[in-house]
Amino acid sequence: MKNEHKETKKNGGNLDIAIDRWKSLYETQLLVLAVLPKAVGGFIIKGNRIHKVICLLISLLFVMMMISCGNAGADDATASGTIGRMLAKAIAEVPSPELMLPAPAPEPEPEPEPKTELSTLPLAGLTIGIDAGHQQYGNSEQEPVAPGASETKARVTGGTSGVATGKGEYQLNLEVALKLDAILRERGATTIMVRTQNEVDISNVERATMMNNAGVNLCIRIHANGGDAAQHGAMMLVPSGSVPAEIQSASKTAGEIIFNHFLQETGAVSLGVIPRSDLSGFNWSTVPVCLIEMGFMTNYDEDLLMSTEDYQYRIAKGLADGIESWHNNY
Repeated sequence: MKNEHKETKKNGGNLDIAIDRWKSLYETQLLVLAVLPKAVGGFIIKGNRIHKVICLLISLLFVMMMISCGNAGADDATASGTIGRMLAKAIAEVPSPELMLPAPAPEPEPEPEPKTELSTLPLAGLTIGIDAGHQQYGNSEQEPVAPGASETKARVTGGTSGVATGKGEYQLNLEVALKLDAILRERGATTIMVRTQNEVDISNVERATMMNNAGVNLCIRIHANGGDAAQHGAMMLVPSGSVPAEIQSASKTAGEIIFNHFLQETGAVSLGVIPRSDLSGFNWSTVPVCLIEMGFMTNYDEDLLMSTEDYQYRIAKGLADGIESWHNNY
């Protein structure tokens, strides 16, 4: 009886030592699991119960080794009972801390792209009218060629067509006008387009009136020429005749500057700056206006050239460069 008491006391002492050691190991493992996610850059391990079970299972081997060493003479049943009591006591005494993982750091918001102030653009404050000449279907109804004039002309025609491309002039004019519109707006100008599609019915007088009412600083009319197959080259038309002198002067100045830049950009043959008094779109205008004849659609090579994207862009850029130069100097 005395020997049994000693053995029990001995086993109890060994058990207390084992429990203390196991608790220390378990708490160390909990600390490692709490710190580990931070160390690996926010890797998340979830479920506190899973943590505890993993710790217990990992520690079990260690506990069994200690019990085996401290109870070498105990039989299997005694060892099993000892393990069970040890685990029950350990689980009861060791706290279950919540492993509060840090919230993931918010992703930094992308920096907004710097916005270009409109006032810093070269054509800021300028309003340009763009008239893509002609339209898909002409209108042969008559209108006065000038205010108060008895002479009349067709309201609008469909224009010429390409001998190589078969394209209507009205199509070519709009293709270039849209490219010019985009470049001018990129440079800060306000643009007024007479038309943005081909199926319209807008007379030449109505086009001029639209620009007058908008109060544009300048209207540029986009056209292509027709004639003999051998004819080629570009020209700039400007108003004359009954148009007020100040509009004629301003138009001629703008036309010359813009045409020079057009020629530099395209390398086109120059047919000069030509005054015209017979164009309704000029005679009804109360704002500076000029008309570019980009080339001859009746010339096989020139017709093909004017339908290429690259050449159209060069036309538009040359016109825009000329408008910017005119704006900077006048």
